[in-house]
Amino acid sequence: MAPSRCDKRFLSNWLKAFMVSPGVLFPAAYLMLYLLLSLFLDTGFKEEICRAYGNASGNSRHLSIGSVKAGFDLCSITLQDIESGPAYAAENNRTHSIHALKIRLCGIGTFLSGGSSRELSARAASEKILDEESRDQ
Repeated sequence: MAPSRCDKRFLSNWLKAFMVSPGVLFPAAYLMLYLLLSLFLDTGFKEEICRAYGNASGNSRHLSIGSVKAGFDLCSITLQDIESGPAYAAENNRTHSIHALKIRLCGIGTFLSGGSSRELSARAASEKILDEESRDQ
């Protein structure tokens, strides 16, 4: 039995209503924000952390971060494959490696709009990395 025209219209109207329902729109908007934030964290914020780390160490050390990922609650970030070493060739400074480091940061959702919270968060992340390095010694 072939579906009638009324059944096709009902199905298309139902799908349209489903797509614009709050139960679909809010998770879709959150997922879009999370994906954009993850993309930004892995490019722009990673460089800000490296710059803040250099300033905190008096430009005597350099930092390399493999990836930065936001937590699903947007209240933490995870830095993976962190390597730091002397900025200049020196025998007394050794390199440090940290596989993964989770840092609690509030206000990650506002990173895309810019502002001073991003700078403060980068400084906090670099200080946390320095603390982890001093614990390893």
